[in-house]
Amino acid sequence: MKKKKAKVREALQLKSDPDEIRQQVITNMIDIISDFTIKNHMKIPIWRMNDPNVPTRIKRVIRSGLPNFDLISARTPMGNCGLPIGRQVEFSGPESSGKTSIVCQIAGSAQRRMGWNVVWLEHENKLDPFRASTLGLLGDNTLFLQPDCLEDTIEIIDKVMDGMPERNELPDNMKAFGTIIAVDSVAAMPSRTELEGDMNDNNIGVFQRKMSQAQRRITNRLSKRNVTILWINQNRAKLGFGSRAGGVTTYGGNALKYYCAQRWKMWAQKKDDKSIVIHIDNIKNQCGVRPFLKTQVVLNFDEGFDYVDSWADCMEGLGIATRLKNSLVFSDVGKFAEEKMTLRNLKTRFEEDPSVFYEYEKITKDYMKNFNVSRFLKDGGKKDEGDSKEE
Repeated sequence: MKKKKAKVREALQLKSDPDEIRQQVITNMIDIISDFTIKNHMKIPIWRMNDPNVPTRIKRVIRSGLPNFDLISARTPMGNCGLPIGRQVEFSGPESSGKTSIVCQIAGSAQRRMGWNVVWLEHENKLDPFRASTLGLLGDNTLFLQPDCLEDTIEIIDKVMDGMPERNELPDNMKAFGTIIAVDSVAAMPSRTELEGDMNDNNIGVFQRKMSQAQRRITNRLSKRNVTILWINQNRAKLGFGSRAGGVTTYGGNALKYYCAQRWKMWAQKKDDKSIVIHIDNIKNQCGVRPFLKTQVVLNFDEGFDYVDSWADCMEGLGIATRLKNSLVFSDVGKFAEEKMTLRNLKTRFEEDPSVFYEYEKITKDYMKNFNVSRFLKDGGKKDEGDSKEE
């Protein structure tokens, strides 16, 4: 070891230029680490951070079919917006807040746009296949399973990742192919200890420890594959006394909060007898777009999510148009330059002439590359007070 260190020191002294020394040092480190991994039969590739093949780099995203939601989610260097691939995403909120509905929408969009498969792990025993198909989920490319406990769920997730090749092993024409794993829900999963024990057994902290162990097992393998896990979670009231009393948190401990690349909090508001407005607040985002942004989408019970309404919000956020309640005033771009029309008329115009819609979709994608987050901040981008305690 002393001889090797002496050789490194001697090599560094051969150069006088600081930049050349820095490059020589990092080259020597790469050589030494490579020799170490080869001798110990390790498969640990080394990348420089600017290498486009770094597995944690977000090259592609999943478009959810809701443009205003995609706009505040993940972002690639090329300006494409959507949900991150190879990450974990959590959706939480109170009952009837649209958590399952938006996961069905995202999974269905990945199936239609990218040819992905979906594995749905159901614990709440409530998903209606007909309702899921209304929201866009394709049954032929969806596997439906009902694991008994947390341990079984993690094993199934492991097996799904075993069935998916690593990203660098895919052919060039299949680089965007992957799988979505939807878990509904974290709060409904018992641990095996809880399932096989008695009702009077003390199981405090067992599920949280198991979840922490599971996250350490999943996360590293997930980053090397085109697999995205969507966790659906429920809110729980915080128990305590004095200053610690009150507040809301999510079930399952802190491990899921730390390992998820994105966390979304949702709540619903009735619009009319046929639809609701779902408010989506970002409470964590490590994927290229500023966190703590907010948006809202309209869910029609008979037709699914309102794409035109979502797209109108996206155009407003990009500065292409100005929204006035149920009307939209376009700027000086596209075929509808400086024209005002209601969303209902806009939807009719798009149905009559789809070429106009495709034109504005292209304009929207071009504007996303130079997206200015400040335009999209309606509420100042402030974090919700209830979540400031739990983080």
